[in-house]
Amino acid sequence: MADDLNQPLLGANKRRGALTPGGIALTVLAVIMASIAVWMILASDPAAVPDAEIAEVAEVNTPGEVVILTPEANVPGVVITNPAGVPIGDNGPEIVTLIGEPLTLSPAPLSDLIEPGPYGLLPKTAADGWRPFDAYARPADAFGAVRIAIVVGGIGINAAGSELAIARLPGEVSLALAPYGADLSGWAARGRETGHELLLQLPLEPIDFPNSDPGPHTLLTDGSPADNIDRLHWLLAQFTTYAGVVTYAGGRFLSDREAMAPMLDELAARGLMLLDDGSVRQSSSGEAAAGILPFARADMVLDVDISAEAVAAKLAELEAIARQRGYAIASASAFPVTIQQIAIWAEAAVRDGIELVPVTSLANDPVMDAVRIQIE
Repeated sequence: MADDLNQPLLGANKRRGALTPGGIALTVLAVIMASIAVWMILASDPAAVPDAEIAEVAEVNTPGEVVILTPEANVPGVVITNPAGVPIGDNGPEIVTLIGEPLTLSPAPLSDLIEPGPYGLLPKTAADGWRPFDAYARPADAFGAVRIAIVVGGIGINAAGSELAIARLPGEVSLALAPYGADLSGWAARGRETGHELLLQLPLEPIDFPNSDPGPHTLLTDGSPADNIDRLHWLLAQFTTYAGVVTYAGGRFLSDREAMAPMLDELAARGLMLLDDGSVRQSSSGEAAAGILPFARADMVLDVDISAEAVAAKLAELEAIARQRGYAIASASAFPVTIQQIAIWAEAAVRDGIELVPVTSLANDPVMDAVRIQIE
């Protein structure tokens, strides 16, 4: 199956045989006629495709502009792909939408991407190479001239803040669930139902540990690799359907590459992304993670100062970085004032030509980098 799934990418430069002008014309005509037929079916009866596995679709949040193509449609000339660029197969993305409805991500974990662990279900890479990072990332073109990703953490700790984040924030905003929160599976399902991709917050040893203690399963610099992996397994088993993890605290841990190495290898083997939340100035996570697993680092934390004015100022600073560099990433917590300011800013940002994207779309992914090299 792995060869079949990768064929459209790895074989992109292979010539499959010459077509005559007449053959090309007939093929184009067939595609046009088939596409018209699908459009007429959907336009006349939107319920004809109630739940569909879909792929790269433009403007999925714009009512009336969504076209759903399913594998069953078998439309000639139309390639249906998942966010990693390979055809939908047995492990294809479970992305469900209705015409005119916001994008909804499947709340259930895919069976090929989980396995029993000592503390519950753990994410894993499927036998064909399909990763949780591939399956649970929110689809995004991410080719806009100015792209911004925001990750809001602390979901599951405070019910009011979690509720407000899910209800108020655009689906493109990624949500990070705290491992010690209550009913994480419930919050995860609700988040994905409203289009938010998910991350798991990973508590790491801060500079002033144990005066500041992120919790009993914090990964420690003086912990043995076996002990830290055991703690990591507990954390990873708290819920499912997340595309990766995001650092929490970690002032000491993120400066110790030797301590980070076993964690990074384990996350990579399980097909997960690592996001550095940007709170540790001297973090060496980027160098340590390079070439190992999908990685991104936030440019700033939006709400170090928890006030409407301070958050708004940080959002303006984030926008300036994105306009200069082409993209920017920020992390934040689910404080009501933060959520309200992000929501207000997002409405204006879209009108100003900024593309709000899920953070997974801005990750450096060694797997996709290797694919691009083979294609070139």
